[in-house]
Amino acid sequence: MQIGHTALLCALFWHSYTTLIFAWNLRVFKALSRRKPTADPFISVCVPARNEELSIGTCVHSLLDQTYARYEVMVLNDRSEDATGQILGRFVDDRLTVIHGIEKPADWLGKPWACKQLADRAKGDILLFVDADTWLSKDALERTASAFDTDQTDMATIWPMQKTVGFWENVVVPMVYFSLFTLLPVRYVSDDPKWLPRSLRARFRPMFAAACGQFIAIRRGMYDIIGGHEAVKSDIVEDVALSKAVKAASGSVRMFHGAETVGCRMYRSHSEIWNGFRKNFLAGFGYNIPFFTVAALIHVVAYLLPFAALGTHPRLAVILILIPVVQRVVLAKWYGWKPVYALTHALGVVWFQVLGIRVLADRIFRTKMQWKGRTV
Repeated sequence: MQIGHTALLCALFWHSYTTLIFAWNLRVFKALSRRKPTADPFISVCVPARNEELSIGTCVHSLLDQTYARYEVMVLNDRSEDATGQILGRFVDDRLTVIHGIEKPADWLGKPWACKQLADRAKGDILLFVDADTWLSKDALERTASAFDTDQTDMATIWPMQKTVGFWENVVVPMVYFSLFTLLPVRYVSDDPKWLPRSLRARFRPMFAAACGQFIAIRRGMYDIIGGHEAVKSDIVEDVALSKAVKAASGSVRMFHGAETVGCRMYRSHSEIWNGFRKNFLAGFGYNIPFFTVAALIHVVAYLLPFAALGTHPRLAVILILIPVVQRVVLAKWYGWKPVYALTHALGVVWFQVLGIRVLADRIFRTKMQWKGRTV
């Protein structure tokens, strides 16, 4: 069966569009500035931790080893069932406060509830929420304070350098960053598109909201204005929901890459990767099944169809196959991943297609899953 030339041309159009976004993002997606902050706001670093015995020690150690002076570290032991509490008990530092979390109300999800408990106790002018599987460079808080030097910044979020160890970590995790770099014009997270009429900019502003929940810093005043984590208490992708709330309140959100300042290892096994993405994959599309389905079809046409066309349209097919591979190599060089895994891009697309079928089945049959000992 011959692969339709029209479908391949559609794939070429898609790659041309995403390549333009990719090139633009490479130019405008910046790290936090190294300049010294002109002010020294008090920063409350808030860490929700549930069953994080493999990472909490590294996280807290990095937080207590900062060049910045005015900050506190607050860790909420969210009713952990492993050695998280014992590890936290080994730290003796006046800047560290360990909070023992209380059981969440039925209408709250676990992470927003943990973050609310932390925010209620925090004293900072800036609240910095970081995940327990992250670690920060020594100057990360200093550079964060610098990002808030102007009144135009109400929220700053960082996409960390992701540490990838096993095969599936190297295949799947970089796909998230590939999607970020090729689909979202990063500039529009902070600045309204000038091509939109002024009368429509406020209405469309939340559509360009984005954030990474592994590192979110927000002014206390803005946090209170939007209702804090209570406003996103039932959102699985609470990070994006916070960003939308800030933008809807006419606040400014700035997004940075963390290749120099923040590291993270999201998952440590294939089952963790699968369940971690399974719980929020459809939520990332706002539970819009038609949109979710169209996105899946686009990925099939753009990234898988060219392999079937190698026999009928070899030159065009090779070009279409190589474009995302080259983009993945560029990202690998930037984030310190192994470039050879760029060759597994199509496998990653297949992996997410299978995951998509699974989450649609979850939605149809109302299947619940367990994550860190809780039903989500």
